[in-house]
Amino acid sequence: MNSLIAGTEQGTPLAAILGEFATKLSVLNDRVLEHWASKDSTEIWDRHAILLDRIEMIRKPLETVIRDASQLLEHGDLEEYQRSELTLRLAEVETELHHSIRYTELLKTNIARDPQFQNTVARLRVTAGLNAMKGGPLRPNG
Repeated sequence: MNSLIAGTEQGTPLAAILGEFATKLSVLNDRVLEHWASKDSTEIWDRHAILLDRIEMIRKPLETVIRDASQLLEHGDLEEYQRSELTLRLAEVETELHHSIRYTELLKTNIARDPQFQNTVARLRVTAGLNAMKGGPLRPNG
């Protein structure tokens, strides 16, 4: 198989994946902003835990897809329209990921201010099973 065909076959699925995750991250980012605006204390702990988990669980796999797309852009034999689409999708998902990481850090800072809040959120995350996941947010080093 020649490299033009290989690049063409790889570019379309990567662009689709990047577009899908840009949308998902955008929804998560909107939920974080809505959450901060609502300040509903009855749900705040659960929502913090859920938002942290969702963002942190997709971060590493998404960073791998972003690296693959960047390498394909740099080294792949793509048609011009595919190169343009992949470039746009990559910029879109990198922007959303940047904001997700920033919001995650803000959530962690907010949680760390109150020891009871911090313990409750940690307990909720452990109860969800994340402590058992090697490489997960609560066991990043295995």
